Amino acid sequence: MAEIQYAGEYIIDECILCTVGGLELNLKDQVAAISIFEDIFKNSITGNISFVDTNNLTANASIVGQEKLKLILVTPNAEDKTDRNMAINFSKNPLHIFEVSTSTNVNDRTKTFTLSFTTNEIVRNNRIRVCQSYTGEPAKEIIKKVIRDPELLDSKKEFYYEETTNLFKMIAPNLRPFDFINTVAKRCLSKEYNFAPTFLFYETIKGYYFRTID
Repeated sequence: MAEIQYAGEYIIDECILCTVGGLELNLKDQVAAISIFEDIFKNSITGNISFVDTNNLTANASIVGQEKLKLILVTPNAEDKTDRNMAINFSKNPLHIFEVSTSTNVNDRTKTFTLSFTTNEIVRNNRIRVCQSYTGEPAKEIIKKVIRDPELLDSKKEFYYEETTNLFKMIAPNLRPFDFINTVAKRCLSKEYNFAPTFLFYETIKGYYFRTID
């Protein structure tokens, strides 16, 4: 088994770009750099991935910024790539490409280009609205329904939560799902940390979290 040599070390196990034209491009060997950004004050992760291109992929494969990216990164000592502590796995929940940067020429035959990505849930969030009432339910159950509902975010990702003291009667007045969840979070009090009112809803590479800063 290989051992980790330095912080942040990873192995690219899979990198497949699914184009809008139906092509699946295996770009594992063309990856130059990957950055993934997590923020507890944002509902979704973002990132970018850079490729070394010797085949003019952006033109020949018609990469326009609406593709899906299946990505698996594992640590050198990982035995199971489904283990959230050892792997970053977006094979079942592909990332959504939303921007293609301008290509940079390295030489006459080689250039680099960068794709910016986010998760599919934020794309769905911008297209749909929540118009529903919730009566006498714990906050975590309301949020879970919004996350799992096939008509709303339709997410299969892990959901980690902290217990609240609240039972809610709430109406979502035509709000985007994440806006509604953030509204619920602002009204919650922690059952574990002395009624702390600092609940946040955010995403990491492991899934969605609903918990207090405390």
